[in-house]
Amino acid sequence: MSYKIAVASSDGLIVDGHFGATDAFEIYEVTEEGFSKVESRTIEVPSDGEKKEVKADSRCGCGCAGFIPYKVEALKDCKAVLCARIGPGARQQLERSGITAFDVVCKSDEALEKISAFYKKSKL
Repeated sequence: MSYKIAVASSDGLIVDGHFGATDAFEIYEVTEEGFSKVESRTIEVPSDGEKKEVKADSRCGCGCAGFIPYKVEALKDCKAVLCARIGPGARQQLERSGITAFDVVCKSDEALEKISAFYKKSKL
């Protein structure tokens, strides 16, 4: 069984992006044989005037809260998201969609190895 993981990275090598500030994610597919990058996905969000309404508890303080639902929707085919930082509201919205968020700052391939080993061991 394969699944996808989205990685917030400014250079494709290091997990260093804040979920709310990232407008593109590297998408990796994980299989029994390992993982490989399948695409770079740019998240299309509308202008400030078209932010979606969000509950007060979904705000992270960075001004990105209205864009979070668009990001969650764009990543709905992923099992997990790896990012350097993520606010509690964004994490909650991802979790409601069945996506697990991991806060890590390290090389992308190192993080992917650890997360895929975790899922394999957990049989999730």
